[in-house]
Amino acid sequence: MLVAVDIGTGAPLAVGYVNEYNPQAAQGWLEPVVQRHGVTVIVTDDLSSYKIVAEKLQFGHQICQFHVRRWVGRTLKELQETVPKEWVWVVEEIRYLLEVLPTDGSKTLYALWKQLPGRLSRPRQPRSALEQLRNLLLRLPALAG
Repeated sequence: MLVAVDIGTGAPLAVGYVNEYNPQAAQGWLEPVVQRHGVTVIVTDDLSSYKIVAEKLQFGHQICQFHVRRWVGRTLKELQETVPKEWVWVVEEIRYLLEVLPTDGSKTLYALWKQLPGRLSRPRQPRSALEQLRNLLLRLPALAG
């Protein structure tokens, strides 16, 4: 089920049952809403089909903070247990940045990323916990807005 809401007023704009995993279906439902209401940005969960739709319809796309915090929180909990002890502070710093959302947070995330060692595993091998942490840091700035 998809629900379009005016973020400014909270008023519902449209409700529909759509296979959101199918970018064409999501676009077909969203396009009339965009045209009728002048939508310029959508806020969604992290499903990749929404990014595809936003690009095709040429408007902004932001990931909902709740969804980001939920999946990042789970990932950080797992990494807290698996990264080498000398890198746990990076996990804690990411947690702090998500809590306070500083305006220069993306710069801090990039600085953290630069401190971590590069990829050591081969392309078809599972990534180490440090490589997973490094990948998480790359994804976060894009999700912020």
